[in-house]
Amino acid sequence: MVAPNSPTRVYNEVLDLIRKDRKLAKLFGNSIVGYGEPSYSRLQRNRSISNKVVLNKNGEKLQEIRFYIEGEKEEHYGVVNAKLIEDQSLKSWRYYHISVDVYKTKKMDEAFEELAGKKDTKLIEAYSNRQNQTSLVTPNLSIDMFSSPEYLKEKQLELQRKRVHSGFFAPKNPKSNNDDGNASWFGIFKPSSRN
Repeated sequence: MVAPNSPTRVYNEVLDLIRKDRKLAKLFGNSIVGYGEPSYSRLQRNRSISNKVVLNKNGEKLQEIRFYIEGEKEEHYGVVNAKLIEDQSLKSWRYYHISVDVYKTKKMDEAFEELAGKKDTKLIEAYSNRQNQTSLVTPNLSIDMFSSPEYLKEKQLELQRKRVHSGFFAPKNPKSNNDDGNASWFGIFKPSSRN
């Protein structure tokens, strides 16, 4: 029996969802393959799926799962991030957010070639696989496959905090002065003189 939040179960469900997505089929082709973390052991055939459980800001358990996708069209490479949140009242897990970061393999190859020119064998070995090369470049595209209402609310609050801290909502003092010489928002407006 497989647990509802098992990385293997989540991997299979999300991979099925990805294979049905038209945008991703256009980028990767109809035959999309997913796999876990790279293994340097010849004895280990199956690649483990990266997963960890963390507590979010509200003290709720959040499980983060990451795996990789490739397709018959080799110009793109994808990193899938799935997050599940534990529902305390039902004692079960549900999807919180699923996204796919899409990278252009040409950009990754160019970044790796530039790195290889530095002749640092340890560095070259560390970045010789696609998974590690994703850290050398930024994603070309990020596709949200699913966002729960809680996730959307959290992102909206995060955006509002950024705007407040950046001064976006903080009004600046007006430049014009009112009759008593002090700057005021009301000093900007002049009463109309209708006689």
